[in-house]
This record gives sequence, C-alpha cells and structure tokens, in this order.
Amino acid sequence: MYLIDNSRIPFQWNIYRRRPQLKYSLAGRIIWEVVKGAYPIGSYLPSLPQIAQRYDVSVATVRRTLMLLAQLGVTQSFHGKGTLVVMRTAKMNFRMPEILEGMSLYLESLQLLALTIRDITLYTIKSCIGEEQERLTEKFDLLRQENKVHLCFELYFKWIEHQCPMVMIRECYRKQYGLLTWGYPIMLYRIRNQKLQLRYMGFTEEIIKLLREKRWEDFSEAWKGLMEQEEREARKFMLDVNLRL
Repeated sequence: MYLIDNSRIPFQWNIYRRRPQLKYSLAGRIIWEVVKGAYPIGSYLPSLPQIAQRYDVSVATVRRTLMLLAQLGVTQSFHGKGTLVVMRTAKMNFRMPEILEGMSLYLESLQLLALTIRDITLYTIKSCIGEEQERLTEKFDLLRQENKVHLCFELYFKWIEHQCPMVMIRECYRKQYGLLTWGYPIMLYRIRNQKLQLRYMGFTEEIIKLLREKRWEDFSEAWKGLMEQEEREARKFMLDVNLRL
C-alpha cells in the first residue's frame, strides 16, 4: 500500500509570466511589513545591505525592488539619508510596465479567488476541529477590538495555509496571498477616498457572528461575496485606467 505524504508540497507555482522576478516577491513582503506597521509611514527602511541580509537576496535585487516601490508610491529615496516610507499612491504612474503587470496579476488573483474561495473555505472550516474553529473566531475578534480589520486577509490566508487538508491548495493560496499583497498599493489607490477600517469592519463583524453561530455555509458565502466585490471594483478601475492611457 502506498501512502501519500501530505506534508510536502509537490510543486512550486511560479506566478509570473516571464522568468521569476525576485523584486516582485520582495516588494510584496516589504509592502506587507508597511501594512502591519513594521515599517511605519514616515520611517526609513533599513540600509540596502541590511535588507539584503534580512530577506536573503542580493543588494542588486534590493535596488531593483526599491525602484519598483518608488514607482508604486510606497517609498521615496533621498541621497545620503536612505529610503523613506511614504505610501503616496496618488503619484502612481500607470504607464509603467511593472505597474501594468502588477495590476493584471492582481486582477487575476481576485478572479481566481472569487471562483474558488467559497468551496475551499467551506472545505477547510469543516475539516477543523472545534478548538481550531473557536481559535479562528477569537483571532478575527481580536482584529476587530484592535481596529486592525484590514489584516483580515492575512489572517484568512494564514488559516488556509495551516488548516486546509490539501497541500496543493495551501501552495496555490499562499501564492494568491502574495499577489494580493503586491496589489495593496493599487487597492489603496482605487479606494483612496475611503477608510480601510470602515471598509472591512462590517465584513469582519459579520464573519465573527457567522463563526460563533457555526453557520459555515454563510461564512464561506461571505468570503465569496467580498472577493466578487473586490474583483468587480478592480476590473472597473482597470478599465478606467486603460481608457485614460
């Protein structure tokens, strides 16, 4: 009898159309560090060698990454001072090929999630034991109490990565989270007249209620509804951008 080792990932998905670009992955990681407050707006990033050592990349890759972050309006470099975190999305240049590529990948990730997230969420939540379900509820409630509901996506994808029984889904959704992270400045630009906390507070309160009532199907439908909304808005935004170019 053959046994399947479900702890190992049988493949690694390259999410980029061309050859792998470390600068995209590193940009996504740094952006999320900014979102979580590790690199607050108004602070300076570590030096290039320090970033290279921390993320195990070359200094040349760090330079390319910082150029990309500057194009996204995330950072601004000053000679002799370093790289300042600014998150000035209003200056984003949508004619840049890197930004257009990122927008396309961001939309594709939303499309895939809108199509799959309901069934995968339902499958995963039903596979969890009671203690894990309660722990998930507590984590979402903590985000609500600390007014950090914009981190609900990170919490969700970490939950899938650790709790979904299917290893290939864990790998695919881990990469999907990376794409959503890279698209964060685009999302900020798209909804720049709204407050992120207000946008996701109602959703977080809803899923907490559904988890406490053990309404797994409705919990899964809520995630599907959110992703469908994000996809519609992102698609409309990209259409508007293309019409302006």
